[in-house]
Amino acid sequence: MIQPSIGVEDSGMYLTIGPFLLHHTWKKDSLGSEFEYILKHYAGFITPADNIDPTYVIHEIPLYPRNAPPGAMNAANWMTIENELRHWAARQARQNGGFMCHAAGLIHRGRGWLLPGRSGAGKSTLALKLAPKCDLVLSDEVCIALPVAGTWKLWGTPFYGTGEQGVTGSGCVLEAILFPHRDRAISIAPIDKNEALAIMLRAIVSPDKLGDKNVLDDAIALVESHNTFRANFAYRSTTEEVYDAVIAALSS
Repeated sequence: MIQPSIGVEDSGMYLTIGPFLLHHTWKKDSLGSEFEYILKHYAGFITPADNIDPTYVIHEIPLYPRNAPPGAMNAANWMTIENELRHWAARQARQNGGFMCHAAGLIHRGRGWLLPGRSGAGKSTLALKLAPKCDLVLSDEVCIALPVAGTWKLWGTPFYGTGEQGVTGSGCVLEAILFPHRDRAISIAPIDKNEALAIMLRAIVSPDKLGDKNVLDDAIALVESHNTFRANFAYRSTTEEVYDAVIAALSS
C-alpha cells in the first residue's frame, strides 16, 4: 500500500484481482469507513508499490465517496465497492477472452481444479472437503479463468462465500472442471459436454452476457479443452472418500 504523506493531495493503493492489477486513488481524507473496509477485507490482495510485477497492466481508477464521474468508482459504502469491483473484474476477464465465474477453485499438485455451480450446488462444501488434500484453496466462491499461451489458467479472487477467502498469485494451469452436486452417495463421472456447457454458462459472471457475442464460443473453448465431471457427493462424505473418487476419475 502507498502510505499517504503530509502535503500529498492523492492517496492510493494497488489491488490485485486474479491476474488484474488495479491502482485505486482518492483525494486525501475523502474516504473514511470505506477505506478501513478496503484495508480489512482485501488485505491479502493489497500489493506494495515496490513489489509490482512490471508485466502487469495497471488500471488507474479513482475512488469517490459518492457521485463518481465516468471512469471512476463509487465508494459510497462497502456493498457498492464490492459490487463495482466484481463488475470491473468480470469485464476485464471478458476483454481477455476468459471468465469470472461463480466457482470454487483449488490447486492440486500445481494444477487447478475449477468447481462451478449455482448457489447451493455445494461448491464451497466440496472445496472445503478437498482442501486438506490440496495445495491451496484459491476461492470458495468466485474464480477467474483465462486463456493464456494455448492453455487456460486459473486465479482466485477476494470474493468469497462461507469463509474461505481467496488468495492472490500468478495463477495455475487448469487441469479439470468438476461440477458439484449434492447427492446420497459419491460418484465422480464424466459429464456430457453439452450439459457441462449449460452449467458453465449459468456460472459465468458477465455484466453484458446477453450482448456478449463471443461468450458462447469462449465457453465452448473452455469446456471442450478440459475433462469435465459431475461430482456427486454427500454432506457426510469424508475428505478421503471424495478425494479418492476425484483422483480415480482423473486417472481413468
